[in-house]
Amino acid sequence: YSFEGTVLTVTKSGTYTLSGTLEGQIVVTAGEEDKVTLCLSGVSISCSTGSPVVCASADKLVIQAVADTYNEITDSRAAQSATEEDSDIPNAAIYSTCDLTLSGPAVWWYTADTTTASAPRTI
Repeated sequence: YSFEGTVLTVTKSGTYTLSGTLEGQIVVTAGEEDKVTLCLSGVSISCSTGSPVVCASADKLVIQAVADTYNEITDSRAAQSATEEDSDIPNAAIYSTCDLTLSGPAVWWYTADTTTASAPRTI
């Protein structure tokens, strides 16, 4: 993985445990056969310029909340209506182009001021 500015980029298969606050993005650009797991252990991720969590490429993305933690993901961009031309633009708090699984016994809270909280081929 790499961290540049406000963007954490995950490029390889594996399990990544995250905690703390991020005003920025987590972007997954792993290989087409890679499985990536993000374990959220008390995170607050918000982004005012794009989707806070974007999976641009991977075979599967699992976002797992660790037990007894509170996790918040907020897309704080201004609301806008989606058009067909925008269908490939990340437009949700959690945006994935691969298989996505949300799991875990913790508290989930995700918010989007755009049209949806997760999109397009997500839950």
